[in-house]
Amino acid sequence: MYLVAKLQPFDFKKTYSCPKCNRIFEKKGSLSRHLLYVCGKKPRFQCPYCGFCCNLLTSTVDVINFITTYCTKL
Repeated sequence: MYLVAKLQPFDFKKTYSCPKCNRIFEKKGSLSRHLLYVCGKKPRFQCPYCGFCCNLLTSTVDVINFITTYCTKL
């Protein structure tokens, strides 16, 4: 006798919204990161060349890409 599991269809349209600013995310982890580091917080990172501030930089590559793309004082 074989057991046949009933698979539930995956809901691709499920979204998670921030209770503070109503921003919508597709992944629960993205909402958690937003709540911990971004929503209602002052920017933590500042460009050493132009003074632009942001909340999240995920890697050194992001920092280099930001500086070469957006920095106005290079």
